[in-house]
Amino acid sequence: MARTSLQCRECKKEYGTAFKYICDECFGPLDVKYDFPTISKNTFNNREHTYWRYFELLPIEDKSNIVSIGAGMTPLIKADNLGKN
Repeated sequence: MARTSLQCRECKKEYGTAFKYICDECFGPLDVKYDFPTISKNTFNNREHTYWRYFELLPIEDKSNIVSIGAGMTPLIKADNLGKN
């Protein structure tokens, strides 16, 4: 999958795929534009249970310098007594 560009949500200015998160022109947030050829829910089934299992969906082209601390996939636990008095 290719990340085609970054685009400002406010002024629509486009940037290349670099580590950047705000627009130089208006300081608006940048959204990632993708070309999704063959991604499905099953693409991620047998991968590590960290944030990086979704690498193809993140605006990063080269994962050689990613440092992982194993974060992500925190389970949700129902808190039955939360808010009860």
